[in-house]
Parts: sequence; C-alpha cells; structure tokens
Amino acid sequence: MLRLCNPVMAVSVLAIVAILSCPVDGTVASGKSVRLVRSKPLVYITLERIGARTPLYLNESNVGAWLRLHNNSRWPVALAVGGIEKEYGEALVPYDVVIGGARGGDVVPRGYALGDAHSEVTLVPGRSIVFSVPREHLAAGASIRVPFNFPWDRRPGYAGYDDEVEHYVRFALD
Repeated sequence: MLRLCNPVMAVSVLAIVAILSCPVDGTVASGKSVRLVRSKPLVYITLERIGARTPLYLNESNVGAWLRLHNNSRWPVALAVGGIEKEYGEALVPYDVVIGGARGGDVVPRGYALGDAHSEVTLVPGRSIVFSVPREHLAAGASIRVPFNFPWDRRPGYAGYDDEVEHYVRFALD
C-alpha cells in the first residue's frame, strides 16, 4: 500500500528548504549584490551641510540641514515630493520627526507633510536627491524618517501612498 506524506509536513519542509537556501549576505540568486555599494544600506541619508536657511513655516529657526537621500539598491525607489524653491533643495521631501531610540521611539508629527497635490520622484539605482530640514528637527535624541517604496510595493495603476507596505529611511546627527 502506498502511503502519502502529510501535506502540512511537506509544505513545512519545503518552506524550511526555501528559507535556508536564501542568501543572507545581501545577494540575489545570480550572486549579484542587491546593494550597489555593499558597505552601505539599500537606501540611506547623508549630511551635505548645515547653514543659514529662510524658515518655511512659523516657529522654524533660520538654521537648516541639507541632506542627501541615496538609492543604493539595484531597483528604483519612489518618493512622494512637493515643489520647493531651489534654496531648500531639489524637492520638499515629507518626513516625520522621531524622538527616541534607533529602532523605536515616539513619532512627533513635526516634519513636513504633503497635501493632496504632490508628485512622485523615482530615484533610479545610484541616484540621490537633496532636501533640507530645520536644524532643530535633528536635535540631540531626534531623528527623521522618510517614507519610500520599491516598485513591487505599489498596486498596479494606483498612485496613492497608502499602500500596504511602506519603507522608511532614518537619519540622525548624533
């Protein structure tokens, strides 16, 4: 008599084999790294400069930090952005201010937000975008987080930013 294996057991074994066969060093099946520069994260922010800046809104100081968001992945990255004068950077990039630890923290809704009228910038692999924030948004113990999406996170034909998956890149001065 032929005995069939338990289907749940078979699926479990296949799942374990699939997980164990996945590389853990940032490479895909072809052996190529998913990162253009292996020592850097997929998406990251660097400080360009700190200097005088005309406040965009009331209660902002006249000191700003110009930041560069880099796409270090092999895939395009999509950002929602708003228009802005060139003195503030290439675009108004929405972000939240986070007070607290590197993994958690409390989101303080003080960062820039976008209204219904915004556009999308696609950063192709290796490209970056410069934006500025008030210096006080990067005070000691604070960081900013900028939302972004990869192409596979988006629903076909839908340009909204309330999709099921949203990624963030965080930056702090300290």
